[in-house]
Amino acid sequence: MPNERFVSSEVSQALTRLREEIGLPWAKVSRPFSITFPAAATVREVAHGMSATPGGMLVLRADGAVYANPGQEWTSKLAYLTAPVANTRATVVFLVLREGVTNA
Repeated sequence: MPNERFVSSEVSQALTRLREEIGLPWAKVSRPFSITFPAAATVREVAHGMSATPGGMLVLRADGAVYANPGQEWTSKLAYLTAPVANTRATVVFLVLREGVTNA
């Protein structure tokens, strides 16, 4: 049984408003995911729904460290995350960098 889920509707709406107000012209941002790591060093596959390979993630909230799993390439369908401590919970979004955007 997967331990990731979409965050509540209220939280998702608040994060959407925040993304719209702040704006990330250099990246496309996924919807937020709430992920639980039931055991230490557990690798979690997250179906991010971005249709492109994310260039990174932004941890919005976590009660412990959360990392991209070393040695596993993310794909256009899945990202692989890990946490070194059991029962770590985190809310993350994934980022796909936009092409042609430069620092001016």
